[in-house]
Amino acid sequence: MMRQISARWGVIFTLVLVALALVRPVSAQGQSELGEFRESLAGFAETPIRGLDPYGVSELLEKVKRGIITVQNLSDITSGMPGGLVRSVGSGFVIDQEGHALTNYHVAGQSGIIKVSFWDGSNWPAKLVAGEPGIDAALIKIYAPPGQEEELKKRLHPIPLGDSDAIAMGEFVLTFGNPGWGPIARANISDYVDNWFLKQTANIGEMAGRVDGVGFQISIYSAYIRRASLGLQYGTNLVRPIRMAAAINGGNSGGPLINARGEVVGINSWGGSIPSVAEVLNTAVAINQAKEFAFSVIETGKFERPWIGLDVLAPRAYLVSPRYYDFVETKRPKDRIIIFGVRRNSPAEKAGFKAMDEIVTIDGLTFPDPESVRAYILSRRVGDELEFHIRRQGKELNITVKAVAKPMYNSDFSV
Repeated sequence: MMRQISARWGVIFTLVLVALALVRPVSAQGQSELGEFRESLAGFAETPIRGLDPYGVSELLEKVKRGIITVQNLSDITSGMPGGLVRSVGSGFVIDQEGHALTNYHVAGQSGIIKVSFWDGSNWPAKLVAGEPGIDAALIKIYAPPGQEEELKKRLHPIPLGDSDAIAMGEFVLTFGNPGWGPIARANISDYVDNWFLKQTANIGEMAGRVDGVGFQISIYSAYIRRASLGLQYGTNLVRPIRMAAAINGGNSGGPLINARGEVVGINSWGGSIPSVAEVLNTAVAINQAKEFAFSVIETGKFERPWIGLDVLAPRAYLVSPRYYDFVETKRPKDRIIIFGVRRNSPAEKAGFKAMDEIVTIDGLTFPDPESVRAYILSRRVGDELEFHIRRQGKELNITVKAVAKPMYNSDFSV
């Protein structure tokens, strides 16, 4: 018994000696290094890029909120309803001093009359400049009634547009929106899950990854249980839309996805504030693609997608269907890229492509999967010539084809 007690005291004595050694005075050099380390931590905590400082987030909101607008599509006003019936209400953001703003196509892309509201509650008319359902983007222009031009200028605070290709997984982002509240935008505020009565919303999250256009479109189609209220054309021209683990509240569609520097990196497209959805399915249109659309329309009056008429993703019957996933997993060749179909009267048909041709290279480049082929063709311009090296029944051929503008009626994933 005494031996056991002695052994225990020996262990305790040893631990005390170790503790005393650990708390020995720090040298002058050690004090300097510790001070530098603490300074670096302080600077890190004050940097809003990591989203660790709530005051930094609030300052970020103050920085951009004046550029966020409520967008009300008044196309379908029904007579006899108090205040009218709004077809859709969403968000948007100002991109220049001329009054141009970006939002979603499903918010304002088919608008007859548009009203926008700024952070101060003032209302202004706007008009649709152009819409592109294939990337769920719409460009509108806010204008002032005669004599109120200077008042409108005071309210135009463009938010800088960032580089969506530069964001990384896990990067801090915020979804902003301005659902609004007024005599036009009606809501049932007695319903506690209804977020429409919020004037402005900001939700913190992180960039969760990128998804292909097919996955985006199928997720919409499945979520709406084949009602397809967004239409089958949505997402057919998207390239790597953004997935983020940040909630999108009701009315936030069309609002900006902001990085920690106060730059727009995406347009909130669809999702929800339900945690299970917010963590995996909230999606934004990459701002680089939306910028290309907006600037092309502003500078040239149109926006065209290159098209040659090939189906490389899957047979057409499988598209926009849960069966597509079964096709991907069990039937699509993993070691080569197959042309499953050639559209009639397309440049590809005229150039000599045939179904079941295998793509070896395009312009000397190899591609890991069909989605990357689609993204590459969409990155080219109308009028560009593409040099294909293909394999057909064991023989190798070179085919040159010139891209034309994708016909509007082709609301599918052909390229």
